[in-house]
Amino acid sequence: VLALYTPGRVLAHALSETVERIREKRAQGDTKPLSNHNYLKTVYQSAEQVIAQSSNINAREKQQVSGSDSRDAYFRQMQQLGIDLAKISGGLEWLKSQGEET
Repeated sequence: VLALYTPGRVLAHALSETVERIREKRAQGDTKPLSNHNYLKTVYQSAEQVIAQSSNINAREKQQVSGSDSRDAYFRQMQQLGIDLAKISGGLEWLKSQGEET
């Protein structure tokens, strides 16, 4: 198996999933052994897609948090909209930290 697939999260997930399905079949009375690695191959491919998608989502979420959701970005946006930051909680402190006075 290690010669066919790169060791890592995807393989660990695929092996775990395969073992779980085989155990379920055994519990239902199906004792026929697997003849090859085709089932593992199918599970590996689907796990690879799921993990790749979740990695992309995590990367996008990190980008959003580091930029548009930060406190600094919030106050800058409010300032651009013409809102009086002195009336917003934390606005005065932010203005002082920016070197501006109201």
